[in-house]
Amino acid sequence: MTTTATGLPTGGPQLVDVPAPDGVLLQGMLLPPPADGGRAALLHVHGKGGNFYSGPSRTLPPLLAPDRFVHLSLNLRCHDLAYSRLGDAAGIATGAEAAYGGMWERLADGPVDIRAGVDWLRERTGLPVVVVAHSAGGYFLGDWAPGPGEVAGRVFLSPLTSVRFPLSAWFADDAALDRARLRAEELVARGQGHLLLPVPAWYFAISAESFLERLAERPDRWLQGCNASPSPLLMLWGGAETRAAAWRELFDRLDVDDRTAVEVPGAGHEYGGAEAAVAAHVTGFVDAHL
Repeated sequence: MTTTATGLPTGGPQLVDVPAPDGVLLQGMLLPPPADGGRAALLHVHGKGGNFYSGPSRTLPPLLAPDRFVHLSLNLRCHDLAYSRLGDAAGIATGAEAAYGGMWERLADGPVDIRAGVDWLRERTGLPVVVVAHSAGGYFLGDWAPGPGEVAGRVFLSPLTSVRFPLSAWFADDAALDRARLRAEELVARGQGHLLLPVPAWYFAISAESFLERLAERPDRWLQGCNASPSPLLMLWGGAETRAAAWRELFDRLDVDDRTAVEVPGAGHEYGGAEAAVAAHVTGFVDAHL
């Protein structure tokens, strides 16, 4: 196997393991890096129920100047809706903690996973890193609030800005919501917080611990996290998305000095048919901040 000037493997897309600080191994896809090492490294992270092999994490990297940028699309531990990791290998948990995915998503895990991906790229490339985060990945990127110099830029693609949004679809009224809360609290008190509560819509079940975390989300958590970081940001969304007006209002409340908003006309949440336009905006943002 040959390597680039950075020591990264070449010859085609490579599956890689990225260790999180708590020992969980994250999996990702490294695109063939430029032979000269490239000018920047881009970390792509997906939304809830997503993964590195679908959606913008898959479709955008080949369009984002692969001759100049290193691309790593990373699975957060909340990838897909449910999966298990059994065994005794490094980073593989057993017992109640063996279940991961969107149904078991813990809010504190997302920022840890993103930072692990950033550190992996910085250590292996020595390049400035830009994080490109879609949907719930954008929530965790905002929540992380990287400090000065940790990343060269943040790209929020149709970011989730609150984890409480499904509650109105799941519960008909406050009484139903309160019954679910009491049930979740009972499970957690018995040490069974990993057990699932069924819900009638996306994403159909949620662990008791994850449910209570969503109920306890502080107001403006995402916005405050975004404003706590000085790194430049691009916020992009599709004009056909139902939350377009909400994103425009939130962007106006950002106070990061270097910030840009882009609405892609007619695009939906996955940017089907608009990938080239999205890639052009992201490429321009990265180039402008190197």
